[in-house]
Amino acid sequence: MPRPIPIITAPLVTLIAIAGSASPCLGQECVPGEMFPSAGAHLPPGSFLGQLGQGVDAADLDGDGDVDAVGSVPFLPGRAFNVFINNGTADPTITPVTEGADGAQYVELADLDGDTLVDLVLSLFGGGIEVRAGLGDGTFGPPTVYPLGTRTFDVAAVDMNGDGLPDLVATDDGTDTLGVFMGLGDGTFLPAVTYPTGALPLAFAAVDLDLDGWTDIAVPNWNGNNVSVFMNEGDGTLAPAVSIPVEQPGEVVAGDFNGDTIPDLFVSAGTEASAVLLGVGDGTFTNGPPLIVPSGAGAAIVLDLDGDEHVDIACYQNSTSYSVVYTYLGNGDATFAFAGSYHTMEAHTSIVAADWTGDEIDDLLIMYAGLRVAPGNGDGTLDTLPATPTGGAASIVVDMNGDGILDLVGSDPNGQYVRIALGLGEGTFALPVEATSPESIWHIAHGDLDGDGDVDLVGTNQNLTGRATVFLGNGDGTVSVGTSHATDGTPKTVALADVDEDGILDLLVAHGSVDAVTLGRGNGDGTFQPVTTISAGRHEVVVVDLDGDGHLDLAQPIDGGFARRLGNGDGTFRPVQSTVLPLLGLDSWGGSLTASDVDGDGVLDVLAVGAAAPDVIELAVCLGTGGGNFAVAMTFPTGQTVDGSRSLAVGDFDGDGVPDVATTVSPGGPQPISVLHGIGDGSFGAPTLFDGGALSHDIAAADLDADDAVDLAVANLNNRSITIMLNRCPGAPDCSADLDASGDVGFNDLLAVLSAWGACDSCPADLDGDGSVGFGDLLTVLSQWGPCGS
Repeated sequence: MPRPIPIITAPLVTLIAIAGSASPCLGQECVPGEMFPSAGAHLPPGSFLGQLGQGVDAADLDGDGDVDAVGSVPFLPGRAFNVFINNGTADPTITPVTEGADGAQYVELADLDGDTLVDLVLSLFGGGIEVRAGLGDGTFGPPTVYPLGTRTFDVAAVDMNGDGLPDLVATDDGTDTLGVFMGLGDGTFLPAVTYPTGALPLAFAAVDLDLDGWTDIAVPNWNGNNVSVFMNEGDGTLAPAVSIPVEQPGEVVAGDFNGDTIPDLFVSAGTEASAVLLGVGDGTFTNGPPLIVPSGAGAAIVLDLDGDEHVDIACYQNSTSYSVVYTYLGNGDATFAFAGSYHTMEAHTSIVAADWTGDEIDDLLIMYAGLRVAPGNGDGTLDTLPATPTGGAASIVVDMNGDGILDLVGSDPNGQYVRIALGLGEGTFALPVEATSPESIWHIAHGDLDGDGDVDLVGTNQNLTGRATVFLGNGDGTVSVGTSHATDGTPKTVALADVDEDGILDLLVAHGSVDAVTLGRGNGDGTFQPVTTISAGRHEVVVVDLDGDGHLDLAQPIDGGFARRLGNGDGTFRPVQSTVLPLLGLDSWGGSLTASDVDGDGVLDVLAVGAAAPDVIELAVCLGTGGGNFAVAMTFPTGQTVDGSRSLAVGDFDGDGVPDVATTVSPGGPQPISVLHGIGDGSFGAPTLFDGGALSHDIAAADLDADDAVDLAVANLNNRSITIMLNRCPGAPDCSADLDASGDVGFNDLLAVLSAWGACDSCPADLDGDGSVGFGDLLTVLSQWGPCGS
């Protein structure tokens, strides 16, 4: 019998009043230029643009209360450094200085002569240290050089002999020595007393390790695979070093990691297991839990990122063309929790913690060919682009472990692996787990290949051996390497789809050297039958229903356009049809293709990004007219000007209910992400450009932080990571209560809820998904009352 309509005790006029006052289904205004964050405040590097920086330190150089910075540039003729004077929200004043004959390496800022003005110390690439007196206005006096060895690395100002005057300590990796320069209190120093270290001493820590009131020194020796601990004899002289084995130690920093008031040491290492050495209080140490950091993570600093008074750690992974900063929050018991990884664009060599923004929260100052500021948010995160080190070729967003949170899957064409970073919620991700592959992997597709309900992966290796490798999901976010299948060609990209409608996913691979797709029919157990060849286009394959007949079709780029073959539903396809696109190089890595309904008529359209002319990148849109046919292409500039391979993703980025398009370009250097805003009729407005990463390549659009706004995950070849660009605009309006699809929520939708009142199984009126239609669903209708998306 039909369900009774519930008795509503409130008068109908009350319901009307509630509905009239409810918020309509409208998104808040989105400012296009503020949609995505940047990669941090990019401070121009003055005349040293393109020269790799080395050291950086921060202090108030001009007495205005703001933190300023000095960064060295070692690879120019002369002792070169930049002075960055903080002007608050305005751009900093940058003064380059070049003098002398030896390149500057590391920087120390301290008051060396007791006049309350900050002085400058530089370690010199040719050996020795340089001292300059601060003049109080951000400038420095002439240099005085003190000899030490042949290639001086790190330098610090500390009181070694307890006279209250700053002394200088430096390592020289050219002669494997530690030098101590006793200060006279007037900014001058005695010649160095030297002590032998291990092989290749690097950045050291100066701290009272045995609690006797005297500063001791811990020096990492990279080639010696140990840390030399020098105990202060009480007069500034050092006892012979005691060696602690650590594999490839890069830098030592000190802090109280376990809350016992005794200094501990963190030793960044060339391997993934950096050492945590817990101080006993007499200058000896016990091994704490090792901190697992990405291999090659170099310099480290200690700071408090979340204000909990526990010591946190930041370190970076560096190459000649990319860098990623990793942060770890201290738990106060000598263990650390991974907090995040951040893309910092260019290669850099030093970081320091300082309150650049003046909000009493630690920020990171990062030296590269200039200075980059990553502001701290005070909760353990940084206000710069997150980057997960999954590899820089593919960017796949999928829930790998079934917890309802999206995860990241990436690959690296220079490494034989896929990496999976599990989502932690709110757009953050754990460090990735790696699965070794028999071949290097370039492009990845995902789906359930063996019918067990877990997400599986297939990767192609771009021309190397002509094979596709299967990775079977284990359901917990890990995968096991499955079979490898010949693809009979030069594989570029891969897709998984059931083109023969047998309920089993099939393998489709596009190639780079021939106009064809190879099809391997799925066996249902994670393997495929030998491939057959389907002539069409090359480089990329899009598998969708273009003509609306319920069968999957193929679309591929060709020279000057795109080819399509309409499917018959049995794994065979009708003859090739083609459509002209006014773009160059679509049949190579020079373009990308996708299908989406961008004009809202229910028919799929085809979109491509490519070069309309050399160094002029455009989006081409062919509106579907039904039956697999398409109108003449319209083109729209992306604002990107350097030619190279491209990728695109479709999503409603500005929350207006209309699809937008994001595009990447990956030439020989960083290029912006372009977002073109959809008008709703298939056309697009002016692009908005965002700083998206180093050599941006593959791009995926998804709601990564569950806020209903579409975010971006961008694979970056140079820094071998996926950059996370969280959308700051409100998400598309929730009009789930528009049950009659009329474009607004009104009385018909209210009546639909009332008529379905009671228990139900997956009925449309169960808006809150609790298995019954009730007051929660009624309130949803009232809260969304009004027009949708207008």
